[in-house]
Amino acid sequence: DLERLRSTLAFEPSQRSSSSSSSSSSSSSTPIADSSPSLVNDVVAGPLAHTVVSASRDGAVALWDIRQKDKPSIVFLPHNDEEKHDCWSLACSRLSSDPVVAAGYASGHVQLFDVRAATIQATTQLAEGVCSLDFSMDNRRLLATGTNLQCAVFEIRTDSRGGSASLSSGFKSTSLLPLVNQPINSPVEPYPVWKGAFVPGSSELFLTADHTGSLVLRSTTASSETKTRELARTQASTAPVLSFAFHPDRRDLFACAALDLTYRVGMLS
Repeated sequence: DLERLRSTLAFEPSQRSSSSSSSSSSSSSTPIADSSPSLVNDVVAGPLAHTVVSASRDGAVALWDIRQKDKPSIVFLPHNDEEKHDCWSLACSRLSSDPVVAAGYASGHVQLFDVRAATIQATTQLAEGVCSLDFSMDNRRLLATGTNLQCAVFEIRTDSRGGSASLSSGFKSTSLLPLVNQPINSPVEPYPVWKGAFVPGSSELFLTADHTGSLVLRSTTASSETKTRELARTQASTAPVLSFAFHPDRRDLFACAALDLTYRVGMLS
């Protein structure tokens, strides 16, 4: 029964011991590339083994093989858009058999990239900039949150009978059909929904974090409904919550980070 959402633990980074901070500062790291032609806005684990994906200020989405230094394996550029927009957010499909990268831009565009075919599968758009993206576990839905209190859930449909105008002949045609694409009602001025993610194992439940410091659990169904239903809400912080992640083994456990320099661990109950 998902009736309430509570935060169970909070601690500040300053509580860490000096020994742990000194050991972390002395640790070495090996860069994939010595420099980047543009500011990097986001980096995520890639859809294939030994890969990571980066999003840049020039709109480029690059797939890197960590075993191959200095240059990316694939670079995707914005499609049919003369003006370059920042690529703000990334998400990768959870099925290695169908490696897909989703990219969200400051312009509100959302694009799906087929890694194996090195092509753009589909394009859609939110009203404003895309703050976060997330695939459901079955890869059938894509969640997007935006800067104007916007939350969108798209159903990913693939037609294997042939290609479309935006794809090379012979490749599968993929479309993003909006199940939910709505501003979230709020009595205050519109603000960013910084993060959204599906609850592990579910394609209907998802959690969002916004500029007010709230964490909200929402639900959508596969029917013709066009709105989400709020299930639970908690004020995790007085500052904006910018990020959170679910535990890989326990679907009810998550951690979040806010601009008040605190980390919190919460549970869905």
